[in-house]
Amino acid sequence: MNVARLSKDDWDTPGGPGGEEVLASVSVPQGPARALLAAWRQAAAAATDGRVFKSTVKPAEFNAFRRARLGTGVTDEQLAASFEIFITAVRFGGASVRHNDLWRAYAASWARWVAQTPAPVTRPPAGPTRSSNWQR
Repeated sequence: MNVARLSKDDWDTPGGPGGEEVLASVSVPQGPARALLAAWRQAAAAATDGRVFKSTVKPAEFNAFRRARLGTGVTDEQLAASFEIFITAVRFGGASVRHNDLWRAYAASWARWVAQTPAPVTRPPAGPTRSSNWQR
């Protein structure tokens, strides 16, 4: 039996050559997910300035949270707005953060904050805007 040997540079790379890139693409949010994670970090920075709050979240955990909310019809824009509403409530009263963990507090009460966001913008239906029975 002939087994291919990996080079010295590939011995610790998950999945062999190129495995690190695949692993990174799975664990790091891409596109809109990355923008939403950045929105969370920016909103949380306002509350963590001068206070002892933990606001970090693993990208994989954040992605799973985001996908589950998108599956229920919540948009990225609503989530980003809800981050701001939550952080404002933390800073000025109206939100309790146990164990100083902002992400866990937000994730446990996300529906409350999303409910306070404006309704998502819906696009008008494609095609004619008037009924085919409309007469001048």
